Amino acid sequence: MVACSGVGSPALSIPLPATPTPDPEAVVWEGTQGIYAKVERTQFTSSTHIPDGAAYLANPEGFTRSVYYELNHYKWLRGIMVELAWGECETSQGVYNFDKLIEIMDTVRDLGLNNGQNKKVLLLLPWKAFSIDDASNILPGWLLTTGTPYSTSASGPLTEVVTNPSPPPATIDQNVQMPRYDRLWGYKSEFNQPDVSPYGYHWRTADFRDGLTGNDLNGDPIYTLRNAYYAFMTAAYAIFGDHAAFGGFIMVEPPPLSPVSTSVGEYNETNHFNGRLTLLKWLRALSTKHMVVEAPNHNNKWCTRMTNPTDPTGTDGCLQNHLGFTGPNMHTGQNLFGLYNARKHLAGEVPVVVQCQPQDMKSMSGNITKANTTQSPAPNDYWRWDKFPPDYGGVTTAGPTQGDPNTYVEATAALNDDPITDGDWVIVRARYLGGNLLIYQRNISASGNPFDWDDFITYMQTNTSYISPSTGVLITNDVYGGMIPDEPTFVV
Repeated sequence: MVACSGVGSPALSIPLPATPTPDPEAVVWEGTQGIYAKVERTQFTSSTHIPDGAAYLANPEGFTRSVYYELNHYKWLRGIMVELAWGECETSQGVYNFDKLIEIMDTVRDLGLNNGQNKKVLLLLPWKAFSIDDASNILPGWLLTTGTPYSTSASGPLTEVVTNPSPPPATIDQNVQMPRYDRLWGYKSEFNQPDVSPYGYHWRTADFRDGLTGNDLNGDPIYTLRNAYYAFMTAAYAIFGDHAAFGGFIMVEPPPLSPVSTSVGEYNETNHFNGRLTLLKWLRALSTKHMVVEAPNHNNKWCTRMTNPTDPTGTDGCLQNHLGFTGPNMHTGQNLFGLYNARKHLAGEVPVVVQCQPQDMKSMSGNITKANTTQSPAPNDYWRWDKFPPDYGGVTTAGPTQGDPNTYVEATAALNDDPITDGDWVIVRARYLGGNLLIYQRNISASGNPFDWDDFITYMQTNTSYISPSTGVLITNDVYGGMIPDEPTFVV
C-alpha cells in the first residue's frame, strides 16, 4: 500500500512539473522495441494467464498457457501491456495499492535476468470505459458520485438490453440502466464492434484545462478530478519509473464522440480535447525516462491536429510534445487521417506503436464508401487500405509490396483466399506504418477470429518468411520481432 494523505488537495491546482533536460543515458528506449502481447482484463485476473510470479518462477514449465511462459520461451516477444486502472488501484482517497502490477513487473524483470533477455511491461491508461458497468475501473469509488440518470425521454431511464449478463447464472436478456456520473460523460459508439456495448463513459477532461475556476458538477472545486489523478500518477511513477521492466505509458483512444445527452455541460468537443492535451503534457513532463504514447483516433479533426504539423491546428500535437503515436486495434475507417499522417510526419521522429487484433488482423479500415474504391461490396465491409487508399492531403499511401493481401474482410470476419500469409501481413503492415512496437491482442481461440494469438505464435515460431532488413535474419531470431529498431528523434 502507498498512502499519500493530503497529496493533491482538491482546493488547489497541482502545477505542471518542470520539464527537465532528459539525460540520454537515462532514457529507456533500447530494449523497448519489438512485439508485445496485450493482456486483457480477464486474463489479468486469471491464474492461468498470469499466475503468481513466485509460483511461475519456481515451476516455469508448469504454466504453458501463461504470458510468462511465452515471454520466457519466445525471443521475439518483447513484453506485455497491462492496464493501470485507477479505480482498482486507489482503494480509498489518497491510498494506493500497486501490489499486483509490482509483482508482474518483478516477475518480468526476473525472467529477463534468468534468460538473458530484456523484457518490458507497458502500462495502458484507461481514461474511458467501454461499457456501462465499467465505470468503476476508470474512477475510484470516492469520485463516482452520481447525478440525474440518463434518460431517453421524460418517461424513463436510458437502458441497454444485455444478453447473458454477468455474473452467472443469469441467462436471459435484461435492461441495464445507464447511471449518470458527475465526473464522467456518457457516450454512444457510432462505429461499435460486434457484441460490444455501444454505451460507455469518458472522463470529463474538459475539467483538466488550465485557468479554470469554480466548481465541478458535483459542487467540488473544479480541479478535484485533475488533482486526484495527478497525485495517483505521481505515486505510480515514483514506483515504476526506475523499474527495469517498465517501458512506458500508452493511452486508450477517445471514444467515437457521440454523447448520450446533448444537454448543456454534458460534452464540448473542443474543451474535451484541450483538457486531454493538458493531461498529456503533464504526463510527458512527469515521465522523464519513458515514452508516453497518445492514441488520437476516432475523430479526424483530432487526428489531424495531433499528427500533421502542417495543419493550421496541428502545431501542438505529438511531434511538438514528444508524444508517441498509436492507432486503434479495431479500425473503423474514422482513424485514417491519423494512420497516414503519422506514417508521413511521425515515423522516425517519435515512437510509433501499431496495434492489431484477430478480428481485423489485416487491419482493413472499414466504412469506406464505394466512391473510394473500384469494388462494390457493402460500405460496412472492411476495405483494403493498401490497394484502394483514399488520398489524404497528398500523403503517399502505397501499401506493402510483399505479396497481395486478400481483397477485403467482410464485417462477419470471413476471409477470402489470400496469397500472402497472415503473419507476414501483420509484420509488413506494422513496418509500413513505421512501427517501432507492435501490440497484438492476446485473444486465444476466440470465436470468429481468423488469426488469433495461438495462430500468431505458431507463425512466429515455425512459419516466418519475412526477413528483417535491420538484422538480415528471420523474425524468430530477431529480438525486435521485425519491428523498426532505430531510436526516434524524440523519445522523451
